[in-house]
Amino acid sequence: MTNSQKIYEVSGVDNLLKEAGLQDIVNVTVEVMENDRGKKTPHVIARYTESFKGVNDTKDGWVYREKVTEKIEELNKYFSSGIFAMGITQRADWLKASHKDRVKYLKSNHFAHPAHYC
Repeated sequence: MTNSQKIYEVSGVDNLLKEAGLQDIVNVTVEVMENDRGKKTPHVIARYTESFKGVNDTKDGWVYREKVTEKIEELNKYFSSGIFAMGITQRADWLKASHKDRVKYLKSNHFAHPAHYC
């Protein structure tokens, strides 16, 4: 993949996130990281805050926390801006919701998934 193709793909991610109204919620960067073969290559990284259910400190109940999620993929000939962005845009309503609303949703259904939030 040439540098211009990489720029095109990253721009595609940005455009798809903007269409979903996520441009201010999801931070997209390109960083050089080691790939699975030990070579340093450019990777697209999307960072956004989500709510998660976890076991509390005393291990006798649940706690709901906000934390940053990172979606990372190497920029190579197999990269698709559409597929990469789809993993994020399918949960656009979830990402736009407040932590309080996300917790309410998680409490309402033990099998709740962010992609089904609306």
